[in-house]
Amino acid sequence: MIKELSLALGTFADSFIGINIFVPGEPFYLAAGYQLYHHNVFAVFMALLGGWLGDQLSYWVGFRYGQRAQRFLCRLRPKLRRKVALCRVVMDKKGNWAILFARVLGPVAWFMPFLAGNMRVSWLRFTVLSTAGLLLGGGQFIILGYIVSSQLIHSSWFSALDVFHH
Repeated sequence: MIKELSLALGTFADSFIGINIFVPGEPFYLAAGYQLYHHNVFAVFMALLGGWLGDQLSYWVGFRYGQRAQRFLCRLRPKLRRKVALCRVVMDKKGNWAILFARVLGPVAWFMPFLAGNMRVSWLRFTVLSTAGLLLGGGQFIILGYIVSSQLIHSSWFSALDVFHH
């Protein structure tokens, strides 16, 4: 249970606004792939659940406090207004694609849930698109972790080290 909880906390930290800049989620999704190779499906579920909960909480923080934070930052740095306006245009024209592929686009994923909440994207729309994005973005690393684990376990030089002895 500790493994699964640590995966959930790691992926939550990767997706929650503020701390997500300092915590990369890829190692946790790779570890979930390793666990999947060893038939621990619950670990994958917990890793995805942590990422999903972090996205949801970031959305609600943006929904509740985003306007206030935006006004503060625009007063502090007036040039930021143009970027905020550009972000609004992108969300209006290509918002579905932006939310869906944010997880695959690296640093965009750090801010997308917060921005979606700030820009009052409907919760249902955000949830559906970000969940699909999480399955794409997190899923690619889970699959990679699974493949690497299967190759490491069966390679002769790695087996000689007896690192992954069960």
